[in-house]
Amino acid sequence: MTRPTVLLLFASLSFALLITPSTVAEQGDDVRSIPVSTFATLPLVPPLNPGNPEGMTADDFGLLHVNTFDISNLCFSLPASPPNAFNYIFTYDRWGRLVAQTPFVPCGAPLGMQAVGNKLYVIDVFYGQVDRYRLPLTDISTPDATYNICGGFLVAFGLPVKNGGPFCALNDMKLGPDGRLYMADNGAGPAFVFSPNFETGHIWVLNPADGTSGIFYSNEVLNVDPNSAPPFGVAAAVFDPKGKNLYMSNFSTSFVFTLGVEPVNLGEPPSPTNLLVPPTGSPSVLFHDPSILLGPNHMAFDGEKHHERWHAESDHLWITSGENNQVVELDSRNGAVLATAGSFCGLTDDGAPKCLLQPANIVKLGNAMYVDNEANPGLNCLNTEAGAPGSLVPAGLPPLCGPTVTPSATWTDLRLYTISRFFPNERHCDDHDEECGH
Repeated sequence: MTRPTVLLLFASLSFALLITPSTVAEQGDDVRSIPVSTFATLPLVPPLNPGNPEGMTADDFGLLHVNTFDISNLCFSLPASPPNAFNYIFTYDRWGRLVAQTPFVPCGAPLGMQAVGNKLYVIDVFYGQVDRYRLPLTDISTPDATYNICGGFLVAFGLPVKNGGPFCALNDMKLGPDGRLYMADNGAGPAFVFSPNFETGHIWVLNPADGTSGIFYSNEVLNVDPNSAPPFGVAAAVFDPKGKNLYMSNFSTSFVFTLGVEPVNLGEPPSPTNLLVPPTGSPSVLFHDPSILLGPNHMAFDGEKHHERWHAESDHLWITSGENNQVVELDSRNGAVLATAGSFCGLTDDGAPKCLLQPANIVKLGNAMYVDNEANPGLNCLNTEAGAPGSLVPAGLPPLCGPTVTPSATWTDLRLYTISRFFPNERHCDDHDEECGH
């Protein structure tokens, strides 16, 4: 595969484009608009500049971890010679200072991450596995364990794979109330895998205590809309702070769903000895209005957890909307829009997004919400009506376009990648605010 071909093929694993809405949610007049600012700019790592930050998590030590999802220089045969460790996990403190830059595993493509105690779990979407690191990370950290979940994304192309099992496109990963890790598998449509056989979306679960894994939930509403461009289904799944509901986003249809969950023993809270039971039935629609939330991606609640109990705004759900270049705050009880944060406001002279550009992941750390800007030029507008020569995208699909508010020149001038930050309660920095870098 050529570099442009591979970039086009995989760039949109965590992004969705315009669909025709069937229902429209109501938005009140009192919806807040919250500004965002740049928290950190990813470093240049010679000889290449890995970018497109996607996976992100915060740990118990007050550090923020973000990985690059750059597949333009990955190797596609095993064993590789020489092995290619091109992607990185970058670690920042709350002042935006770079603490560590950890090379990811050779030939890997990291996406969702979750920190649990002194462990960091990272999805490798190409090979359908989860790599575990010990915290704190250093510049020479390597995984101390690997969990094989499924065959990975490369199964669809007949390329050498490390694990057995079916095709999967593991995107997001979140800790569940029972101590297990839950992963959204967004599948893929024919425009990217040349087959209608991989359109099913799943929620997988991994028990890190014993290494067992399997499909936790499947439903047709999580599947890929094959008429979308690019066609990927359920992108993320997150539990509410009370552990009673699972929220799922399908970025090919722009729907956000909610589904009740229960443990084996209803008289006790979920725990590693009282696991959640795989739910049945269809989820309920929480929100659907592409004019506000187009291509819903990753999600986070803005409550805080102390001593295994949640408090604060535990019913406020924040969702990134890459196609709209904003983040949307919903009331998870009724789907009401409470606030939006950010927009695209151009590039700096150095070629870095000033506000938001294709926001992907969102994480709460302290009093702030952090958003990484995937800013993937592979999502630039591409005319597919005639099937461009050499294109992997079949003719007849809608044009593959990035956000309509993003000028084409942006992609030419884009040279750096950023993490943004905002305060959900509209706090303002002052000379005594530790999170403002003073």
